[in-house]
Amino acid sequence: MSVDAQRTFRTAITTRRFDSVYYLHGDDDFRKASAVDELLASALDPGVRDFNLDLFRGSDAGPERLAAALAGLPMLAERRVVVVHDVTALSKGSRAVLDAYLRTPAADTVLVLVAYAGVPVDDGIARHSTSVAFPSLAESDVAVWLTQRARKAGIEITAEAAALLSRSVDADLAHAAGEIEKLASYTNGGAINAAAVEAVVGVRQDAVPGMLLDAVAARDAARAHALVRPVLAQPKTTAASIVNALATQVLAMGWGRAQCDTGASPGRLKGQYFALLKSRGGNPGRPWGEAVQCWTSHLGSWTAEDLARAANHLLAADLALKDTRGSSDEDVLMTLVLALCVASPGRRAA
Repeated sequence: MSVDAQRTFRTAITTRRFDSVYYLHGDDDFRKASAVDELLASALDPGVRDFNLDLFRGSDAGPERLAAALAGLPMLAERRVVVVHDVTALSKGSRAVLDAYLRTPAADTVLVLVAYAGVPVDDGIARHSTSVAFPSLAESDVAVWLTQRARKAGIEITAEAAALLSRSVDADLAHAAGEIEKLASYTNGGAINAAAVEAVVGVRQDAVPGMLLDAVAARDAARAHALVRPVLAQPKTTAASIVNALATQVLAMGWGRAQCDTGASPGRLKGQYFALLKSRGGNPGRPWGEAVQCWTSHLGSWTAEDLARAANHLLAADLALKDTRGSSDEDVLMTLVLALCVASPGRRAA
């Protein structure tokens, strides 16, 4: 439903044929704000925009002001647009005005109602509007969004560069948009490649968190140890974020180990992992496909006892990171990855 609604909304912007009321909601405030900007650019003639646009915040939209805006007529234009940000903050009186309008909206006014992140969907508004959800993008979708954003700016970004940048911005699209602008300036309109991302953003191809997670899953102690310091130096990467990603990995592999030990088919495990991530909204600290490939590839090196022991090591590391009197974050992480990579004596998974 969300994908269809997004497509309908984009078609309206392209064709300039708008529904009477749009309700934008979900946890991605950046994409909602961008959608409002695109709608305004398409729906209103710049020459008379100021005469045909009313912008409100829910807490500031009194009943009289809101009623007057909704009853207004277009001036030298085909339509008016009224935007209410933080619509769920409307007072009781203003909400009564809105509810009455939603029953019989004006044909020459486009009303855009915006709910902020974390606010549940208002079913009353959704029933009387074109409801468009903007959920937070999964990490695996950020690279696609980056490619589209770069093309809107008139430049190309290679798939390798988009993947590298997506790891750096951690699904923060406002940050990602800023990085695209800096990269466009750096390349002077040329294609953005991985070398440009390394130079401008500071992220390295040879030391991303996923490589450290892979090394731990493979129980390659030497490689994991060598990766800790350069991975910690990457933008927006902390010891806590790595411990969280490792915890997700250990729990996921524990779940997979239990499936296999109870007779589940290893060949179906990838599909089951994707279903698990979709149902639980898991964040493995990297694209889902990359994580699932790692978990299924290395599951045979871990027993249930190994994974239970790993969970205890992760708990100890989490507590150590919160103790400001203890070892440095780097030391805690070094100790953790070495402990995770050491196999229990005489034990190998089937």
